[in-house]
Order: sequence, then structure tokens, then C-alpha cells
Amino acid sequence: MKLLRRSGSEAPRRSVASTRAPQGGDPNGQNNERLDGCAVLIGRALAVGLVALFVAAAIGVAVIAIPWITSMQAEASPAPSASATPMAGHPLLIQPQQSVIAAESTSIAGTLPADLIERTSARLRIRVTYGDGSNAIGGEIAMPTTPNFEVTGIPLLPGENKIVAIVLENDVEGASSNQIVIERDNVAPKISLSSPDDNAMISGSEVTVSGKTDPDIDVQLRNDTTGTIESGRSSKNGTFDLTISVRNGSNILVISASDVAGNGGEKRITIISSSDTGLVTIDVNPGTIILSKPNRSFRVTARATGPDGSPVVSVCVQFTLQLTGLPIQQTSATSPCIVSDTNGRASWEYTIPDTFDTVGQGLVMVSYVMPAGDPLEETTRLYVKEQP
Repeated sequence: MKLLRRSGSEAPRRSVASTRAPQGGDPNGQNNERLDGCAVLIGRALAVGLVALFVAAAIGVAVIAIPWITSMQAEASPAPSASATPMAGHPLLIQPQQSVIAAESTSIAGTLPADLIERTSARLRIRVTYGDGSNAIGGEIAMPTTPNFEVTGIPLLPGENKIVAIVLENDVEGASSNQIVIERDNVAPKISLSSPDDNAMISGSEVTVSGKTDPDIDVQLRNDTTGTIESGRSSKNGTFDLTISVRNGSNILVISASDVAGNGGEKRITIISSSDTGLVTIDVNPGTIILSKPNRSFRVTARATGPDGSPVVSVCVQFTLQLTGLPIQQTSATSPCIVSDTNGRASWEYTIPDTFDTVGQGLVMVSYVMPAGDPLEETTRLYVKEQP
């Protein structure tokens, strides 16, 4: 019979019987049995070790992850709302929606469980812990007889104010509520401008005001001369850029900023615009009339330049005063035609009647009548006071 030879790469198969020792007690067979037994034991030990290692790793991950997840959940948990249910024996304070305020005092609301409502002999004490670690009694009321309650006039200090409600029986403080935090911010935002400068002269009908204030707050730009308002919000770095329309001549711009607590800051600048129609500037001396003084005269001096910056010469200039309280049938006073000089200047002097006794403010209007096109006009204010 011909034997088939296996390829060198294929290992011969061993039968189960080949691993057993002959009945005659072959020592090699006993050694094989011992080796196989050791292999089994080693395999089992390795398997057990791997399982133990995996379990230990899982426990370690859990030890790290569970506190982290718990803290994340605690951070994500919303403050108690008005619909929250208080625990037995403990008041529940409601975190106000407006938690940053400028006021010196505040009011807080809360709810009571049924067992506290029944304690008519007890009181409810409000305790405030300030940012420096000190604390004070912010208020104290008789135990409310209804679930909902409110305590007013709780004093606040600048910074963080931590507030709790405590059950007081026989002048002994007992169970306390959850803690709410109210921050008092009474510092107005500061405003600094990078451009334009005060009393800057610009060309055109718009100006962009750039500056910096507190981060992420409301910023408003108002042209007091025209009544135009533009609003925006500062960036995360506090910078802002707002563009507003201006009229020919002097424009008083007011930049205001308001933070989340309601604090407001303000800055004023004057911009002089020279558009394609030219420019008129006005000076009133004195700009304030004092009724108690015998002299009620003032002088208005105007100067006009054309689109190219040259003086507007030899044209008719008219001055008009509008002042509430002038004698009947004299709501305004108008000058005769005054011809501008070689510098584009014209002046008008006016004396307020002795019968005038109304404190307030009026308008002085100047109009340069051009040879062609619309007149060049400008307006400024005159103030009237009783005493200096």
C-alpha cells in the first residue's frame, strides 16, 4: 500500500489516544499529561486575570466618571421654580429671574410645605451671607399661613449675596431652605471712545463712533441735534462701532451703555459735519440769560463756509429767535438781512424784553441765503434761568 506524504507546512494530526500514556506506564505520556494540565491551569489563570483587570478598569472609570457626571448634572439643574415642591420641614426659596441688580435691597419669594404652615408659633428668618464671609439677618416674618410667601426689603451689599430662609422656634434657628444667590452690581459701565475726537470736523452725512465699554451690554448712539437713534451691543471684548446720520453743522452725539443690572453710563461729544452744501457755525454770547440780572442782551455770531471750505461772503444772513413766553403776538424775533463779511461772518444782537419771565430754553436759527440752491442753515440753543 502506498503512503501519502503531507506537505512540510502542514502539521500532522494527533489523535486523542496519542496523548495518553500506554497502559504499560510510558513516562513520556505522563509528562504530556502534566504539561497539558499546566497549560490548562495557566490559561484559566490568564483568563481570570484579564477579567479582574477589566473589572478594575471599569471601576476606575466609574469612580472618575460618576462624580463628573454628577457635577455636570448639578450644574445643569435649574434653580427651583415657583412650581417646585418644598421638602417637609424646609422652606423653599425661588431664584429670581433677574439675579443681578443694582438696588440696595430686594424681595424674595418662596413656598412652604404643609407641616410648616401649621407651626403658627414659629417664625421665618432670612439670613444673608455677603461676599466677605460676613452675614446678617435680612428680615424676619411670622410663619406664613399660606404656602406662598414674600419677604421684602432684604439689604444687599455690592457683590454676591447668598440668601437662605431659616425656621425659627423659641429664638433657635432650625431647618433652612435652599440657597439662592443675588449679585448687586451698582457700578455704571465706563465708556471710552477711540474715534472720532470731540469737536472733530468730518465730511459727509454719516459718522461711525467706535469705542469700548463693558463686554456684551447694550450700547446706544443718539444724535441729540436731529433726534436720530442707533442701537447695538458691545462685543465679548467690550468694543463697539455704531454709525449714525449727521446734519450739516454741529451735531451733539450721546453714547450711552446699560448693563444687565440696569446701571447706565453716558458720554457726549460734538461733531461738526461739512457736507456738499457747506457749513455754518454759531456762537451765542452769553449762552444763558439770567432773568434776575438787568442786562438781558446777547449776541449771535455766525460763520459760513462753502463746499470747498471758502467763506460765504456778501450774502443775506437772517437770525431768528424762538423763545416760549415772549409777549403775545411775538413768539419769535427775526433780524433784518445782515450781509456776511469777507470771512463769511455775520452778527446780530438782541435784548429780551423786561416783561419776559419764563425760565426754559429757546432756539437761535441762522440762515445764509445762497445765490443758488437751498440756504445754509444751522440752529443752536439759548437757555434762560432765574438765578445764576
